[in-house]
Parts: sequence; structure tokens; C-alpha cells
Amino acid sequence: MTMEGAVEERKQARVTVKDLAYTNPGTIAGRYMRSFWQPIFEASKLPPGRAVTVQVMGEGWTLYRGETGTFHLVGERCAHRHAKLAVGWVEGDEIRCFYHGWKYGPTGECVQQPAEPKPFCHRIRLRSAPVKEYLGLVFAYFGEGEPSEFPRYPEFENKKILALETKHAFNYFNSIDNLLDATHLGFVHSDHAGGFDGRTDSPTIEAAETAWGASSRHARPSGKVGHTQFGMPNIFRGRIFPLLPNLPTREILIWFVPMDDESNHRFYVEANDMSKEEFDTYLDMRKKTFGGQTRPAGELAEAVLHGEINRLDVDPRSTAYPIFVDDVALIAQGRITDRTSERLGASDVGVLEVRRIWLRELKALKEGRPLTPWRYDPTLPLMQADEE
Repeated sequence: MTMEGAVEERKQARVTVKDLAYTNPGTIAGRYMRSFWQPIFEASKLPPGRAVTVQVMGEGWTLYRGETGTFHLVGERCAHRHAKLAVGWVEGDEIRCFYHGWKYGPTGECVQQPAEPKPFCHRIRLRSAPVKEYLGLVFAYFGEGEPSEFPRYPEFENKKILALETKHAFNYFNSIDNLLDATHLGFVHSDHAGGFDGRTDSPTIEAAETAWGASSRHARPSGKVGHTQFGMPNIFRGRIFPLLPNLPTREILIWFVPMDDESNHRFYVEANDMSKEEFDTYLDMRKKTFGGQTRPAGELAEAVLHGEINRLDVDPRSTAYPIFVDDVALIAQGRITDRTSERLGASDVGVLEVRRIWLRELKALKEGRPLTPWRYDPTLPLMQADEE
């Protein structure tokens, strides 16, 4: 091999921070993300007998719920003339195209071609992916070969679950960078429950790898200490403080799943130790408090960044305010931020730790070496409101 060829081969084998942002088919980060089960939809929003198009990591899919209530995931378009299957009919656990009536089974096999004198169904199969309903969300596995073991979160099971999905107009890794960045809490969220004044009480941050991903500990001059837990490759576990009166602190899980390189889904699961009556009261309270919101958080953040309104003039009751202020900060970094030109400091150790782990895993994947077998650890410490 020539010197030039060896240099080019090394360049092709390298993994850099630029690779973290791109998850479309054919990318190394996309291949890594597809090796984990990912949430793709809020289960309660799709009744039996209906279908919807979902976009995950730059690919379109048809998610449909059979008349039996079972979820299925097949390719976005009919193989015949590429009409979208989601506008068709769900029949039993099969789906029929609206355009010419071709029908497909749960694993993408064509089972009927009504207008063909000599059907050739045996030659037609759409792609499909295994799905599973869990904690109020629909999860899918997009990797090659047999699916990896489905992860479970036992302490979230057998509880009252609130599951929500929101969409955000920036790259998913902006959110991942944000997770172990406790410094931003003293500014972006300084006026929220559980927030603090970053000007006078900014924390000293320590970060370390864990069996699940990465953990940070942030101690503030006031004596308060917090913890944040990140699960590979794109999960946050923590506690949230009551935004409504007379509510306990609740444990949450959040996944940030790419729609494409410039937008992502945020899937939120909140576990509540409440009786049915208490939970119904809580949901009613949420509806009364947040039901009158006049603009979605992302839309409002865009208006701020376009100079249409001033952030300080936004009524916190008019939107999902914690999401709104995060979106202002994360969209402002750029839909896909340029991490090569950042100037990071000691307060960014959590950000750097997560990136270090990600880059190590991508390099191992690219070189065909074993990947870290991440294990969820429910005993890791979570953020406390006033831990001393």
C-alpha cells in the first residue's frame, strides 16, 4: 500500500465529534443507535384499526395497530406505486393500500393484489421491524439480525404512568449534550422549581462512566448536591420537582430519538405512586393548568429566535415553559451544532464524558470490536431537591 493509501485508510477509520450528529442510514452513529430498542410513538394516540406514518433516523415507516390491539411496523410505502400505507385500511392485523388495494401482513409480506389476474405476492415483501408496547410507548428495533434484549425498568412498572411525546427542531445530540450539563440549570431553569441562581450558586461538576452510561455529581456553594444519570445511548433518568401544588417528586425517563438529522422526538415517561383517584385528580389538574396553553413550546422558541417576540415577554402559563426555554437554548446552537469550534471548560466535564464514551463505542463498532454491554442500574443516585 502506498503512503497516500495508508493515510486515506486511516482517515476512513477515524471517528470524530462530527459523526455524533448523523444517524441516517449508512452512518456509524445511525448503525449504533439502531442496535438499541427505541421508542417511536405514544401508544394511546393510536387506537386499534388505525395507522400513522412515523419518521425515525431519516427513514419513514408505517406504524399500525391491528383490530386486535397489537402494534405492527412495516415500510412507509406500498411496493406497487409507492402510495403511503398509513392512509389505507387496517383489516384484522393486516393493512391495505388506499391506492390499488394491495394488502400486507405484519412482517411486510404481500398477501393480496386484487386487480392482478395472476398475483405475484410471493415476490413482494416490505421491510418490517419488531415492536413492543411498554410504559405507554411503542418501541421498535431497527438493527441487523436478532433484536437485542428488550430493556426493562422494573421500578416504573405497576405504577400510574404518564407518557408523552414532543417534537423538537434540532439534532438529537444537542439534547444529549444538555443532560449532564448541570450549569445550564442555574440560568435556563433558574426560575423553575428545583432551579437555582447560576450567578451566585453555580456547581462544581464531577462525571464518571457507569454500568449504564454516565453519571454526574454537581455540588453548589450553597451546599446543595445533585446527581444526573445518563443511559447509553440516549436516555435520561431523574426526578422532577412538582410544577403543581400538593404533588410529590416523580421519577422520569426521557429518550431523545432522531427523526432526521435536524429534528428529534422527545419521549417522556413519568411514574406515579398514586391511587387511581389521586392520579385522575392529577391528570385533571394538569389539563386545567396546561390545557390552555396557546402555543407549542417549539413554535414559541422559534418565534423568539427569529426576533418576533422577546423571551422575557413570554407568559410561563402560555406554553410548556421548561421545554420552551430548553428549546430556545438548543435551537440557538444550530440545528446541527459545530462541535469542532466549541471552547469547553471545567464545567463541561459531563458533556465531555458522554462524548468520550460515544466516540469509543463508535470506534469499536467501526473496527468490528466488541461493544460495551450496558446494564441499567436503578440504584444510581438521582437528583434531590435539597440534598445536603
